[in-house]
Amino acid sequence: MKIGDEKIPIEVPRYKDNYSQRVENNDIYSQLKEQESPREEMIKSILLGLSQKDYGKLSKTIAESFGLSQSSISRKFIEESSKELEAYEKRDLSNYDFTALLIDGKYLSREQIVIAMGITIAGDKLLLGFIQSTTENSRAVKGLLKDLLDRNFKFEEGLLCVLDGSKGLSKAVKETFGKYCLIQRCNWHKRENVVS
Repeated sequence: MKIGDEKIPIEVPRYKDNYSQRVENNDIYSQLKEQESPREEMIKSILLGLSQKDYGKLSKTIAESFGLSQSSISRKFIEESSKELEAYEKRDLSNYDFTALLIDGKYLSREQIVIAMGITIAGDKLLLGFIQSTTENSRAVKGLLKDLLDRNFKFEEGLLCVLDGSKGLSKAVKETFGKYCLIQRCNWHKRENVVS
């Protein structure tokens, strides 16, 4: 039987149909057996630092339960986070009035991630999108910018684009936004280059 996100063992009464000689489970037990996947609470717990490895141990302290193994939690986390990522990547941007766009590449676990962040006229910062790329080349970045345009990113009133000095980023921005963009070299990157 399932309580919350856990399954606990129970005795299952069965009955025998004397006419057909078949042994069957009670319909109520079949309904109880249907398990919904652990969702929001599980995702929150993992994002807040509870590892998938420890999730099963934690659940078993609550009741004599089973069904929440590391692999099942891992699968559910991948499924749920994939859905969230897909929704995030398809967000409509038409309700925002952006005045600036910051684009930079960062390394995450030895992988280059190019990130685009917008700043609205009210000063709010909003992560818009990202791509995995070996370098900050113009073709890859143009793909990221095209995705923003497909999601109704408005730039026709002018856009300040803050970049790290990469020629690929600069080329992609100029080809995408044309006369509507003003490119500013990031002062922090300039400082780091001079110091090094």
